[in-house]
Amino acid sequence: MLAGHAATLEAVSFIGADLSPIDAAFFPIDVDAALSPLRLLVGMPNLRQLTSRLMPGLREVAACKSLRSLKLTVDAEVESVSQEHEHGALELLRSAHQLRSLHLHFLHDVDVDEDGDIIEIFADDLIGALASSGRSQVEVLFIEVEGASHDLILGQLGSALPSLPSLRRLEINMDQDPDMLLRLITPVTAPSLRSLQIRAFEATHDICAHAFLHSEELESLMSRNPLLHVEQQYVSCRAFRNMCDVCKLSCHKDVDEFELLGTFAHPKDECPSPEAHAAIERCCWVHINDVQH
Repeated sequence: MLAGHAATLEAVSFIGADLSPIDAAFFPIDVDAALSPLRLLVGMPNLRQLTSRLMPGLREVAACKSLRSLKLTVDAEVESVSQEHEHGALELLRSAHQLRSLHLHFLHDVDVDEDGDIIEIFADDLIGALASSGRSQVEVLFIEVEGASHDLILGQLGSALPSLPSLRRLEINMDQDPDMLLRLITPVTAPSLRSLQIRAFEATHDICAHAFLHSEELESLMSRNPLLHVEQQYVSCRAFRNMCDVCKLSCHKDVDEFELLGTFAHPKDECPSPEAHAAIERCCWVHINDVQH
């Protein structure tokens, strides 16, 4: 089918019920890249979007000059045994300077600590590969990690920011306090960054967006980066029995109906990047000067 529609296809996905999980029945570990369906993508003149798991042939996808958007899903339980597949993904991110949007999605069994270690190490390697040349044109980066420890990932991401000069929007979905990353975001390390979204897979009363809104960490971040827009998944302690001190205050009660809580520091009528507001529905925006600290 790919060969028959090669001239017109703009989006291809190798993730679905028919290909999940990708195991030896579909793509044996030692299969030659020449036999991979990914080889057909190289000659597609209009291909702009690819969604894929780790597969043989990822290295060759870098030659697809029209490709602009890539989502790569890594399942530690299924794919960690194939170093060749991993090397192909790393080479793709090192050399595919035509990419504008990258979504890295990592899965692992939360009951298996070894899987978490594999995910963290490989995620660290992928982020390093993306930044290695300093010529990345990625404008939107989405890092989604289910269930692993993320200190190494956030540290590598912070270190990589200066080598991602075109990055305008960063989205993070992981169960980790983002303070380490926030401290590394400055106009020097991320001069083009205008939008940051923070979500958490396991939202609990320990993750309170209302408390984060009043935090010194957010105030410091916005002070250093007055052009930045920060969105956080809205989970308030008001939804739980034991409220934090911030949620006991009688403020910002109107945000309870929203999915995201957004913060900005630029003058209210002079946004340098209005798309940062317009692109997000169900987000309540609050100016940092209107927040009590």
